[in-house]
Formats: sequence, C-alpha cells, structure tokens
Amino acid sequence: MVTDCLIIGYNDGCLEDEIRSLRAMGVDHPNYRDLSLNIIEYEGRPYRAMDIFNRFYYEGRAHTKGDRRWHNADVPWMVILYLSTYLRKRGFTVDYINLFQLQKDELKEKLRNNEYLTTVITTTIYNFDTPIIEAVNFVREHNPKTKIIVGGPYIAKRSETMEAADLQAMFTYIGSDFYVRSREGEQALVKILHALKNGGNFAAIPNIAFKNGNSFVLTPSQPELNPLYENLIDYSLFPKELIGNYVNVRITKGCPFACAFCSFPLRTEKYDISRLDYIEHELDAIREVGTVTGMCFVDDTVNVPLPTFKEMLRMMIRKNYGFKWHCFFRADFCDEEVVDLMAQSNCVGVFLGLESANDQILANMNKTPRKEHYLRSIPLFKKAGIQVFASVFFGFPGETYDTAQETIDFLHETEPDFYRPLIWYCDPVTPIWAERDKYGIKGYHFSWSHNTMDVATAVHLVERCFMSIDTPVWVPDPGFNYVSSYMLQNRGMTFDQIKTFLRCFSAVIREKIAQPNRTETSPGLIENLKRACQFDRVFTDEPANVPIFSAESYRTAEAFYCNELGTRSFGEEIAEDKQILTRDDWRITDSLNVSNSLVQQLTTDCNATRAATLIAVYMATLWLAENRKDSTVVLALEDSEIYPVRLAVHPSATFLEVAQLCQKTIEAAHRHSVFALPVILSMRGMPASRVSHPIFKVAYLESDTIVGPEARLRYPSSAYRGLDLILAVSPGRDDLTLRFIYSASAREANAVEKLRSTLEHVLKTATDDPETGIYQLGASNRSTQAMLSSEHAPQFAF
Repeated sequence: MVTDCLIIGYNDGCLEDEIRSLRAMGVDHPNYRDLSLNIIEYEGRPYRAMDIFNRFYYEGRAHTKGDRRWHNADVPWMVILYLSTYLRKRGFTVDYINLFQLQKDELKEKLRNNEYLTTVITTTIYNFDTPIIEAVNFVREHNPKTKIIVGGPYIAKRSETMEAADLQAMFTYIGSDFYVRSREGEQALVKILHALKNGGNFAAIPNIAFKNGNSFVLTPSQPELNPLYENLIDYSLFPKELIGNYVNVRITKGCPFACAFCSFPLRTEKYDISRLDYIEHELDAIREVGTVTGMCFVDDTVNVPLPTFKEMLRMMIRKNYGFKWHCFFRADFCDEEVVDLMAQSNCVGVFLGLESANDQILANMNKTPRKEHYLRSIPLFKKAGIQVFASVFFGFPGETYDTAQETIDFLHETEPDFYRPLIWYCDPVTPIWAERDKYGIKGYHFSWSHNTMDVATAVHLVERCFMSIDTPVWVPDPGFNYVSSYMLQNRGMTFDQIKTFLRCFSAVIREKIAQPNRTETSPGLIENLKRACQFDRVFTDEPANVPIFSAESYRTAEAFYCNELGTRSFGEEIAEDKQILTRDDWRITDSLNVSNSLVQQLTTDCNATRAATLIAVYMATLWLAENRKDSTVVLALEDSEIYPVRLAVHPSATFLEVAQLCQKTIEAAHRHSVFALPVILSMRGMPASRVSHPIFKVAYLESDTIVGPEARLRYPSSAYRGLDLILAVSPGRDDLTLRFIYSASAREANAVEKLRSTLEHVLKTATDDPETGIYQLGASNRSTQAMLSSEHAPQFAF
C-alpha cells in the first residue's frame, strides 16, 4: 500500500558539522563567536546545554525502554499536527517523523520498508539550507522513488527576495523535486498530490516550482488563505505518546505591526485572530487528550487586541483547564488586570521582545512599546510570580555603545528572570533596508556596518553582556531556548533548579573564554553542572569547591583593569601586519646566572615574593635604561593566569619601596587574574571615549622549560599585542637563569645588551643594600657602565 505523504518535522542539524562549517569562516566571524557562547567541551566532544543535560541526567541511572530524552524540541512539531490534519481531512494518507536527528533510525526503517508517493520536508524556523539538504539526501539514499517536496517560510522568503537565476541555483543545490513557494502553501501541496496521483498538469498549480530536465519551472504566484477556524488540529488523529504533556497552540495569523527589523509581516497575509468559541474548542480537544499539562501560545501578538485576550483568559479561568502555559507578549498592551487574569489562568511565563531599552532605537525599529512600558510591566509580572524572559539585540541602525549600555543597565536594574542578547541580522527583505542610505548601511546578514556601529562591536557587546550579567540568567541558543525552560518545568524541575543549571552551564562557558588554552574544564565546574542536571537526586556530600566564574567577579575585574590600565595607552598603536611577530623575529640574550640564596636574601629583606622582587629589579632597569617611570608588565607566573600589572617607579623611592609596591600591586591584580584576558579583549572593543585601549610592550615569564623565542607564544597575541621584550626567569637547583627575549625588529641588540648589564647592576646593588635609592642606582650605574667599558672591567659573580 502506498502512503500519499510522509512529513518530516524539525532537523536541528549535526552540531559537529555546524561547528566545522562556522569555524571555517574564521574564529572571529560573528556566527562562530556567537555559537561558541552556547557550546561546552566535555571529554573531547562539543555539547549544547540540553545535550549535556540529557547526558548527565542519565549518568549513573538505570535506563528503561520508556525513558524520554530531554530535548529542547521535546514537543510534537506543530506543522506535523496541523499539516497531517489538513491532508487527512482532504482524503490523503499521511505518515510522519517528528524530530529528524532523534528519529533517524526510525525514519530509515520507514523509508526502506514502505512506499511513499511523496516526502514533505518542512522549513518552519530554518535560517540556512544545511538541515534541508541533509534531510533531502537522507531520503534520497533510503527511498529513491519518493518525490520530495520542500516548502515553508524558508522557501517562501527566498522565492520573494532572490533573483530567478539564483533561485534556480538554490533549488538545484538543495535537490528536491518540488518546492512550495507560498507564504502558506497548504492548497499548493494538495494540488501537487492530486496531480501526482491523477496525472495532472503541474504548470497549472500556482505558487510552486517543479523540476523539468535540468532546471525548475516556476509557476505564477497568487495569494493563498487558509483561515484558522476552518483548519483546527484534530488531536484525536494522533497517539497520546506523540502529543505527550506539552503542545504548541496558535490562535492568530500574521502580525498587525511593522517592525523595521522583521520580515514576518511582509511574508504573511492580513492579521487574523481566531474566534473565542474556536479557541475554546481547541483547548477542550487538548484537555480530552488527557496527557497535556503545559502549552505555549506561539503567536507573536497573542495579547492583541487586549479586550479579546482578556476574554480568552476569563474563559480559561472559567473552564479551569489546569494547563500551565506561557506566551509571547506585547508590553504596550498590558495593565494590572490582564496580568492578574494571566496568573489566575496558570500562566507561568512571558517572552518580552524588549530589543532595546533606548526609546530612540525603539523608534528607529518602528516598535510601538517604549522603555516605560517595560518598566511598568516587568514588575507586574514578577509580583504575580510569572517568569519574564527578555530578548534584546545589539547593532540596529542608530545604535551606539551608549544606547547598548543603556539596555545592559536596564537588564541589571529590572532583573527579569531570563534573557538572551542577539546580534542584529541585517536582512535585505526587512523594512529598514529601504532606509540604508539614511543610516549608511553597508553589507548585510552578519557582515554589516552603518554610521554608528559595525558588526564586530555588536559581537563584543553580546559577549560583554554574557560575561557581566548574573541576573537575569543567560539562556543559550541554539541547543536551549525560551521554550526549553518551560519544557523542563513541565517535566518536574522548578524554575530555581533551571536557573541553577543555566548558571552552572554559563560558568563553564566563562572559564572557556577566560582560559582559552585549557584542555579540560575544571573538575569542580563539571561536578556542579552534573548536580544541577541530576536535580531529582539527593547528594549527601558537600559540593566541590569551584573557581569563581560569576558575572559579578567579571564586573569587578573589569572595573579594576579599566581603572588601572584604561587611563592611558602604553605605547603607540601597532599596524595590523606587525601585531603578531613571527618566531624568527625573536632573539635571546646570553644567560645571567644568579645564586638562589642571594635572591632569597633579597626577597626576605624586601618582605616580598621572588616574582615581586625580580619585577622590581626589572622596573628599575627599565627606568634607568629607557626612562620608563610608568610601565605595565604582563606576568606569566606558573601558578596563575597571564595578567598585566601597572607599576610606577618614583625616582625618590628606594628599591625596597619599589619591591613592596610591586608586591602590593601584584596581589591586587592577581585577585582578578582569571578574567584578565577577556577584560583586555573587551577593552579593545570599547570606544576610546570610554576607555583607552592598552598596548603592552614588556612581559615577565617564570618557567622551568620555556626559555627560547617560543616563550612569546605564552602570551595570547589577540590580547597582549605589541610585546617586544620578555624577561624570562628559569629556576634551577642552585641558580636562577635570567634572559631577555626580544623582538629584533623592535629593539637593537646593543640596546638589549645595555638592559642586561643594567639589570645585572641593579640586582647586585639592591642585594648589597635594598634601601638604595633609585636615583643612587642611576648614579652608580653610570660608574659601573664606565668600568664595564674599560679594558679591565670586573665581572660580577652571583
């Protein structure tokens, strides 16, 4: 028996392939940098948030055949329910697969053991064609006879925006037999099925493309309308195990607004809301299933118009459905009464498309809400116990660093429960494109700039937002999203447990950003993440001690380093081609061997660590040889992260005072060292009006093994640009070995040799008398230099 149609639901793609594809664009590409904020590495594999949750939840737990995966799309895909109902009501036989990646084996068996006239691949929320192509190729491999039909928003949008030749190339590349090019398309699909079964003429079907030889025939476009009230989902057609305990519900079509960043109103017909009696009928049908406890209204404008929404809420209260539900919500259509009704009808959360907290940016977006609406609505929802998810994005035309900071400050002040910042996606089919000359928009997609910002700054703002905010809680996406929290809550987690899990996941990401050279996540962070995933178990032992990777710690570090380093630049700007020096450019001086016991005596006399004492010697040397009274040294000590310290040498100070100053300054900086790298990179993303961008010239390295030119590899070139001098200290059993490693293109060999002899002089003089003044060191050094230049110069032995 031939089945008319096999419908394939959502394909969330292969994570490894996605990482590989985006990494090929470059690690600085906005797509890759955004993805990296949502991915952790564990035992050599990448994981998204729900992937690692699923793994750790079942770790050490006996599996049973009926165990359900925890998945961010653990819901019957709405297009499956809707389209299956639509086709069955018109006499067609239908089969389906809900989630492509999770049901590949089942799909393979269906394709190999059954005959399908057609296979329909839906594209409801895709932004790229990769998941479509994967599904097409899979179907071709396992059932070459079935005709493949691809339709949905992805195809409709590109059909409306691409040139005919480009569209032909895309259709050929994807590899389907038919494409439905309508914004809706159900009628077109029905006509294709009729034509295939009865030998009809495809050219007579509007809104499609069909293969004809080596090209595609594009039939004329015409409006297609499928009213909601005429096409309600028939839940009785589906097994309860498919429907499960959570469903999506749609009660509107289209959008009555025209936000300048959104193409949705351009791709849909006139705004339409279902009648209250039909909404009641659908909710009754969902209750009849008997398994559903949670649902999401997927409409962007469910509370518009407000009186109609209130009537629906009163009906839900009267019928006492008992569903926990959440929705997308317009903050400018809000009052105390509607929030109270929502709470009474079991609403547990709202999605607020905040976008920006700056009224001028909201006006540029053609958004009707303003900051005041969010300031009023967020406290109302929090008071009612309704979780608030705030969505924002950075970089819309007119955006500046200050307007973006206003949004970040707003999140800090209002403290919604969850949030997600995005990078503005410059889509040529959105209304703002018509104003590209006004705003100076150049480029598109994730490669853009305009008069007040570029995409690199927007990426920086997203990363800084992630690093600097603890509350609200960051929601990673892909791999988790706004809906995932409610799916978890519907399966037994509390919102506090969900937030704990997301904070533990974010801590792992922050460590990855702060310490990019780590090969493994700190065991304590992994242990805490496991416990958060295993929320329904009882732990009798104390949780592991973990490094502090909170946003509060990051903000403290940022304030410290901006204050210490951001008041001036430490050197001139460096040309791009000279920022990263090659290994061949580096040279190394002869060794200077110093007795461990003498250095130990000096450190004891100065009441400082060995590193602080030798850095004081280094600072005095730079002052004497190069007149550097104020230097920033990048430290690479074996027991900590690489971090900079700013040190000033006052000529009237004694060496002892300089050593104690170094000790105090290093201790202060060390407390924030774990976040030094991301803060330095963040400072480079800030405008010069907010903080100067530090350029570092000198470094200090303690290492048992790294003593040659490869030492410069210890310092991440992305952050510590411009280094041209390293004092390398290698401890031995009896002696310390000191060497200067320097850039030959930036420093002359005789100048570095002068540094070496000056350092030798400072070390001996300070050892003899730690209270020698810096001025005195300078005077005595001139005598020493004169002696060293004579034929019978004595050699210092340490």
